[in-house]
Amino acid sequence: MNSSIIISMFGKHANRTPFSYAAFIKFFNRNNIIIDNESESPDIICSGFHIDIAAERDWINSIKNKNPFVKILIVSEEPLWDMTWHKNPFENKQICNSTGFEYFYINHFNSKVFHFSNIPYFITTEPKYIARYLMLLSLHENLTPSSLLSYWSNVKNLISCFAEKRVDKKYIVSKNGYHTHSNFRSILIEQLVGFGGAQIEGKGWNTDSPRQILPDWHADKLAKTFKNSKFMMAIENTDAPSYVTEKVFDAFSTLSIPVVVKSQVQELEKTFGDAAVVSITNENVNLIKLLLDIRIDLDFAELYLNNLRKLLSLFRNVEQIDKQISCHTSSLTQEIIKAFKHE
Repeated sequence: MNSSIIISMFGKHANRTPFSYAAFIKFFNRNNIIIDNESESPDIICSGFHIDIAAERDWINSIKNKNPFVKILIVSEEPLWDMTWHKNPFENKQICNSTGFEYFYINHFNSKVFHFSNIPYFITTEPKYIARYLMLLSLHENLTPSSLLSYWSNVKNLISCFAEKRVDKKYIVSKNGYHTHSNFRSILIEQLVGFGGAQIEGKGWNTDSPRQILPDWHADKLAKTFKNSKFMMAIENTDAPSYVTEKVFDAFSTLSIPVVVKSQVQELEKTFGDAAVVSITNENVNLIKLLLDIRIDLDFAELYLNNLRKLLSLFRNVEQIDKQISCHTSSLTQEIIKAFKHE
């Protein structure tokens, strides 16, 4: 690009886009994308959820009065929102039903912005994730398969589950071969209620408050689960291309075996190759029996430790992390050019 594009953020969900993360902003600047929330006449106004368009109608109109050519961009990093609250998340060009405003929509389903080669987007957004993983994973790197098996045989809990309870049918959605899993995850956790070997936390299970209101929900989870359970629930709330969050990495960092749905495994292979996880299908399953009966042998323990050390190698490579962030920002820049410079 020869000239800069000025982007101003708006709405309640503005903090959940690539433009809100300090690690990303320097790469956007290199692409002549300038984030300026004080600009009176930005080229683009952006948020992370399409409902912010209606909520900020008056502010958007004030910007349009100053710059009639301003474009509206929604960049969603939350596939569950896209699946449950949007009629068609697979198209880029959209119209807000309540305002009539046209907007350009970018998410996991309709772009390559979030695609990754080995380090998922989510854990590049905040330096704290990789810093914590490095600290904890390094404590385990000298374990042997036999010592790991011994640990798993004597650990306190069979499984840890940190997830919001969702049973409302509105969260059960299938579109274009992708499925939501938060209700299925809740059904599995429900089986564990009253079972002495399960650690369960999250809104709807033992509290009405979401864990996100904690000063640091992620540090709290790692502290409470560190070397505490043989397995950890690591099922994402939905399928989506390149959608992998912190859950599997939390499991390895706390020396637990991740429990995932089978449809997740292909994405995890980008990071691990052959992933040391327990995968289940979206069917009726007796989770306690499955976990008690599953055969965890020396070969699996060796694979697990190989996965763990692969993570350490990846997270110690600062250049690789920067390269992945650069790929995301470059891809998003190209989407912006395509949408707003060549209409």
